[in-house]
Amino acid sequence: MTTTAPFPDEITRVVALLKEKKAENICIIDLKDVAQFSQYFIICSALVEKHAQTLAEHLRVSLKKTLKLMPLHVEGFANGQWILTDYGYFVCHIMLAEARSYYDLERLWQTANIHYIPDPA
Repeated sequence: MTTTAPFPDEITRVVALLKEKKAENICIIDLKDVAQFSQYFIICSALVEKHAQTLAEHLRVSLKKTLKLMPLHVEGFANGQWILTDYGYFVCHIMLAEARSYYDLERLWQTANIHYIPDPA
């Protein structure tokens, strides 16, 4: 399902931070009704490994500075093809297009509400 909805400030901030560094194809999956381990997935595409690492680092530094949020866990940073940053009630997935297509998290969580954020023109 694709809809628009208001999101908590932290989620809105994450989307803005990802847009600042040119993340593509951003979507938010609202997990509240389908999972207990997290409330939101934020998924975006990066162009290359270095771009994915830059997005993840920008997110980490900016959320620490502005919202005093630190990730509980980070996976995949060294490889850069799929970086998972777990903040507890939300998880950010920064993926190269090939990994995103292969793992297809949107299809896996298709019973949840999925909110697509338009790319800038």
